[in-house]
Amino acid sequence: MFFQKSVIVAHDGSFHTDDVFACATLSLFLEKEKKNFKIIRTRKPEKIAEGDFVVDVGSVYDEEKNRFDHHQTGGAGKRENGIPYASFGLVWKKYGKEICESDRVAKEIDNLLVSSIDAVDNGFDLYTQKVKGVMSFSVGDTINFLFNDGEKDKNFLQAVNFAKKVLSNIISSINRSVSRREKVESAYKESTDKKIVIVKDRVTRGDIWLALVNFEEPLFAIFQGLNDDDWNIVANRINMDSFMSRKPFPASWGGLEQENLARITEVPDAIFCHRSLFLAKAKSLDGAIKLAQKALE
Repeated sequence: MFFQKSVIVAHDGSFHTDDVFACATLSLFLEKEKKNFKIIRTRKPEKIAEGDFVVDVGSVYDEEKNRFDHHQTGGAGKRENGIPYASFGLVWKKYGKEICESDRVAKEIDNLLVSSIDAVDNGFDLYTQKVKGVMSFSVGDTINFLFNDGEKDKNFLQAVNFAKKVLSNIISSINRSVSRREKVESAYKESTDKKIVIVKDRVTRGDIWLALVNFEEPLFAIFQGLNDDDWNIVANRINMDSFMSRKPFPASWGGLEQENLARITEVPDAIFCHRSLFLAKAKSLDGAIKLAQKALE
């Protein structure tokens, strides 16, 4: 049986991260819908007009007609945070939720990946260089180094396949993280002592910080890592833009391990306290609770 292929049109010549990821997003959407498709690269108006989806070319933004360009006079709008949309963001705004099957996950990926790619493509400065001669290295730089040399159309399709893997992995990872963070939030709500939150499910430090940073009371959280049988005590951050803790562990604990930490804390199964005073470990839940309680004193 013959199935007509949907056509995704992008511009030919040199390519950038936003058109690569825009095509990757549409590819994931169409694969999810079990639809056949092909990607062509052209600037010919008649070919552009034949496209079922058009990204980063054509000087038209019309979501209903699947036209996703941002180069026309006036652009294609901005987010509430001021970052202008590029082709990736325009495609993601329409299809991200459907691909992720979650509005929350789609929004987090926009903040994590999509917005930064759109910002770079629009010349919107996100980063301040703090060390002379040292620059940030982005996914766009990765694509440039991997796929810059050689035949453009062939390399573009290889870059799209790479971007699909990146997106797929990020979507899966954020979905898992959101599920874990919901468990952290539940643990917080069920905690009698809101200053020390005990999480019985296995999570990561990042899950803890992202889940608890918006609650005022938590100073420490106790949990087991995804691949860690010890019990971790992590100090909650002031906010996600800072590494500063609301209440660090005592300075005298910093960098101590095993017997030395056990001696000063009087917690026999104490294992370790990070020298930056944001993380400590104990062999048992009871030991972790004691360390957290002593840190509050």
